[in-house]
Amino acid sequence: MASEQCTHIRATLKRLLPDDRLEQIGEETGCFKRVRKVAPVSLFWTLVLGFGGGTDRSISNLRRIYESNTGETLVPSSFSDRFTSGLVLFLRKTLAVLLKDFKATRAQLGERFEAFKDVLLTDSTVLRLHKALANVCPGTRTNHSPAAVKLHVVMSVTSAGKSTVALSTGRTHDRRKLVIGPWVKQRLMLFDLGYYCFQLFSCIARNGGYFVSRLKENANPRIVGTLVGSHDQWIGSRLQNMLASVREQILDLEVEVSFKRRSYRGASKFGNARYRAVCIKDLETKKWHCYITNVPAVTLDAADIAQTYRARWEIELLFKELKSGYRIDHLKSPRPEVVEAFILAALHTLIVSRRLLRALTTTLGAIGERVTTGRWWRILRVIGQDLLRLVLKPPRMAIALDGICEMIRHELVDPHTKRRPMLATVLE
Repeated sequence: MASEQCTHIRATLKRLLPDDRLEQIGEETGCFKRVRKVAPVSLFWTLVLGFGGGTDRSISNLRRIYESNTGETLVPSSFSDRFTSGLVLFLRKTLAVLLKDFKATRAQLGERFEAFKDVLLTDSTVLRLHKALANVCPGTRTNHSPAAVKLHVVMSVTSAGKSTVALSTGRTHDRRKLVIGPWVKQRLMLFDLGYYCFQLFSCIARNGGYFVSRLKENANPRIVGTLVGSHDQWIGSRLQNMLASVREQILDLEVEVSFKRRSYRGASKFGNARYRAVCIKDLETKKWHCYITNVPAVTLDAADIAQTYRARWEIELLFKELKSGYRIDHLKSPRPEVVEAFILAALHTLIVSRRLLRALTTTLGAIGERVTTGRWWRILRVIGQDLLRLVLKPPRMAIALDGICEMIRHELVDPHTKRRPMLATVLE
């Protein structure tokens, strides 16, 4: 059974990006014009699976891992010189291939979400760089992070929409990297206050999409209608006045906001828009949690809106996986090409990890529901170099990894029989 599972793991990894496809992309990008000791297939999988078991993320350690798994002896400079703009382009191309049908989670949308084609989670995280890159990628804190990049992610929950990633300097505002278009039609977007902008909300609605965001604490829109209960006396008043006076625990209101539209030919105009404000009072802290959305009340009621917003935590877990599991933020090199290559490599690891997890889960039957991404990336971090050996060596070497495969099968399932992934609970 274990050797069959090892063969299954190897086949799954090879199907993601076959050897001939990697070689083709290497030729197209000009990264591997002449294949000598450093081959595209071996270098690709070394970058994706090599940094396991707490190995320091450096070119020298990566070279040692490459040598131990290929049997080649390399001059340090010849390996380091492979980290060029050509390698970065090669990794961008391979990442685009992997992202095409990337499904970040195993969650399915329940009946309450049948009005949406997909749920999209968007957020960004900052990665600190070597201070020598301050002029290339300036950070927001000159004393703490003089150089930094920001990783922007749009994550599709069901893969009915395309997941995307983008890099920018640390000073780039989150909203600038979220370009709204027809792709948001019939899709629900969840984001935090970093994207709070009425222009953005208006653009999403204009393209047929939906959104849920936290409402700023000092926001004070005008109430124009009530969707739950009888609060007609508050129509025309401001939201903050109502929150300070009512005794109810849940409010579902229609509010009107005014905002400055984008300038056109030097002229700026103001616009008005009506949205739905959902306010739920925390019984312990006595504080209001307020959300703004354009989702109709007949689709998701007030309690559903608050519950749905919890799904946004999944993207925070994804960033934790990237940083704690694949150490995407360990960027010590002062060379921009090395930095971008290492960031792209960690993103490859994430996608390969999730695809492999899906393949393994299908072999577990009913207990596959107890598999969580948090348990899996901790396992992968330990066995990454074993999987690298499994991919690069001939298939008969899979027998030597029987113990590893048996450990995966044993550790993958959460021993807590009643605990389920939060995202699956929220969306179902």
